[in-house]
Amino acid sequence: MFGINKKRVNLIKEMITQRMINRGHSASEIQCINNNLGTFTSLSLPEGTIVVIIQTVIGAHKQGVPLCYALEKFEKGRRFAKHDEFKFQEIIKLSTGENPELALVEYCYYRISIEATKSSIPLTKDEVLDALDIAYPEISSW
Repeated sequence: MFGINKKRVNLIKEMITQRMINRGHSASEIQCINNNLGTFTSLSLPEGTIVVIIQTVIGAHKQGVPLCYALEKFEKGRRFAKHDEFKFQEIIKLSTGENPELALVEYCYYRISIEATKSSIPLTKDEVLDALDIAYPEISSW
């Protein structure tokens, strides 16, 4: 378990670094933030949410579980935070359509938007796509 947590934190730091570079932050700002990130803090950031969602989806996929069921199970466990049934059902429809990858992007964006705190800056859809481009291949190799 420790190995996976270390991999998670390192991946989240990589994703945060990329977002901060894209937003114009200095190398010293990025280093300062990354040096102060522990496991719990990193998992509470938008990038942490993306990593957990991707891990869940990939694990389900390896067991032959369709994306729609994996997202439904994940959502059931996260409804304590908030839930938008209409938006979630739109995502489920996407997950059974011709381009289910779009559902993963939409779901990550949806969950991040719902779970965003006043102190966190939510990601744009483009930033979610960038984060998925970094995280999905990495997590697939674990």
